Amino acid sequence: MDNYFVFETINNNKYIFDNNTGFVMPFTDIDEYIICNFEQLDRTTMYLNLKEIFNISEKEFNNRYSIIENYRTMGIWINKREPKYITKDQYFKKLMDYPASQLILIVTNECNMRCKYCIYSEMYPNTITYSSKKMDFQVAKRAIEYYMELHKKKVLQGYRKAPLITFYGGEPLLEYKLIKKIVQYIKNNYENEVEYYITTNGLLMNEEVSEFFLKNKFRVTLSLDGDKLNHDRNRVTKDLKGTHKIIMKNLTKYFEMHNAMNKEMQPMLSFNCCFDDYSSANAIIDFFNNNSLLRDKEFYVFFSQINPYGDTKYYDYCDECAKQGIIKSNKNTWRMEMQQIHDEFLEKIKLGKKVSMPEKSLFASYYFFRNRGISQMPNTCNSCIPGSKIAVNAEGDFFICERMVERFPIGNINSGLDWSFIKPLFEQFFEIVESNCSDCKVSKMCQLCFMHLSFGKEDKLEFNKRFCETTKNQLKELISNMYSILEINPDAFKEENLYDREKIF
Repeated sequence: MDNYFVFETINNNKYIFDNNTGFVMPFTDIDEYIICNFEQLDRTTMYLNLKEIFNISEKEFNNRYSIIENYRTMGIWINKREPKYITKDQYFKKLMDYPASQLILIVTNECNMRCKYCIYSEMYPNTITYSSKKMDFQVAKRAIEYYMELHKKKVLQGYRKAPLITFYGGEPLLEYKLIKKIVQYIKNNYENEVEYYITTNGLLMNEEVSEFFLKNKFRVTLSLDGDKLNHDRNRVTKDLKGTHKIIMKNLTKYFEMHNAMNKEMQPMLSFNCCFDDYSSANAIIDFFNNNSLLRDKEFYVFFSQINPYGDTKYYDYCDECAKQGIIKSNKNTWRMEMQQIHDEFLEKIKLGKKVSMPEKSLFASYYFFRNRGISQMPNTCNSCIPGSKIAVNAEGDFFICERMVERFPIGNINSGLDWSFIKPLFEQFFEIVESNCSDCKVSKMCQLCFMHLSFGKEDKLEFNKRFCETTKNQLKELISNMYSILEINPDAFKEENLYDREKIF
């Protein structure tokens, strides 16, 4: 048995992480011997060997053996994984049991901005680009009808969350009239409560739009890259003008409208903040912590590294801008500042001091790991099941998510989720995982998904070596850091689950 990872804390205490279930416990060399030889040696032989090696007493051996035996009955330290294949019936059963349900309507491919790092831009030559395509109401209606029937089936299997309709683009507010018509259609035709979510750049979020969001309880994610310098470096209009000032002005109107309509209820607002190697982590954190408009507001920040993997020209563009003096910061700015912020964050957690929401957002992996489920790893690892999210383009084609549109279709509004499209995706995914991840010691906590494997030039999934190496190193460091803190503060990272939708919006 070698599907585990042994690590030490700063106090030189040893722990073992079971990669099959995510279970962690304090660990000794005696424990390792018992675990590794449990199936090869009988109990008596094992005791005699350990007595000779470690001079262990029979009482101590029986105690350690019984503990490990009990954990094994719960599936811990057993190399038992689901088979690396899936049938059509198994797929639809998994889909019904999967704890997520979301319809993403990509209402337009047009945008009123030209963000330098956008996947639609020339920085990503092998992906989709801006176009005049936009969704008509009939496509949206048929997608909603299919999704609502699918959601109803999930509810019959025990799913308890409301249907979630997401509006995405391009810039979805360019199709504001369509969005209003869709919401009204849902109100007129479906009795159950529906949650609405939108990702917007904020340029068109005027008073009318803000009122519409608030009346219909929209969960709004606003793309805002923190401070003005970092934001305006990339998030520009078609004529290359910065947008930070306009967005902050519209955000002010949104909060004013919120206060006028329902001051007691916190606005359901989050931010998507992108960064690269040249971004100042200090400036971004300072903005979200100390901006007067955001003070005393509850919000979450999704920190997103601008994708460095695959066929992108973005980082070459940044390097050239730095050479020309357009970018003033150093290429190692983010990494160097993050190290200090990270150390200060852990020190605060260790001492039980208050940590701001932006800091928690930035280091959300700790909270995710602390609140992880202890269970056998599924054959799909931690990836979404295709169909748990359904992203629909203007033509009515279905895709795995909003980040994989126009490649790897999984159905359409006429056929629904189509096994003939989904089966090859699973086969490619399982082949990659079997070939590259079977001997990984931390794959249980890896967030590998279809998106991370879809960066190649051809329409097939490819193993992402850079993502793998980076993730392995980060996870091992995270686990060691966490348990070093937990030895001092057992309640660290426990007080809230940042991945709960009711909390993060």
